Amino acid sequence: MFFAVAATRCTSAESPSARDAGADTAVSDGPGDAGPGDAGPDPCAPLTDGGCRGCTLGAAGVNCGWCARDNTCKRGVASISLDGTCTGPDWRWTPGTCVTLNPCRDATDCASCIARGNCGWCVGSNQCLTGIQEGPDEGMCPAAQWTWQAVRCP
Repeated sequence: MFFAVAATRCTSAESPSARDAGADTAVSDGPGDAGPGDAGPDPCAPLTDGGCRGCTLGAAGVNCGWCARDNTCKRGVASISLDGTCTGPDWRWTPGTCVTLNPCRDATDCASCIARGNCGWCVGSNQCLTGIQEGPDEGMCPAAQWTWQAVRCP
C-alpha cells in the first residue's frame, strides 16, 4: 500500500499563504507525486544548488521545500519533508521563510563566503550576498561579477 501526498504549488498569481492553505490535505498517486516508500531519486534534489529560494520556487508539478539543517532541497508539504527527515524550524516551504538572518553578511572574502552555502560573492563590490547561482536575492551585482562557485573566486 502506498500513500502519496501532493501539495498545491504557488504560482506568480498566488500568494505563499495560498500555497500553504490545504498543502497537507491533497492526496494523489499521479506522476511527480510518488510516496515516501517509492524508489527513485527525489526530483527536488537537483534544486539544492539553487539554495533555499531556488528550491522553494521549485519546478512545475513538484512540491519542494528546503531543509536548513542539512542544506538540501526535498519533496514535501508545508509542514514536513516527505521522507520525514526535516520538520519544524528546519523546514522552509516558501521563499519568504528562506532568510531568517543573513549568514553571508560578515564574510570578508570570496572563499569564506561561498563556503557558507546560499551565499555568493560580488567581485565588483567585494560583498558576500545571500542568493542563488543566477544572482543575489537582494541588492545588485552584474552577472559577470557574481561568483557562486569557489573555483571562480578571484
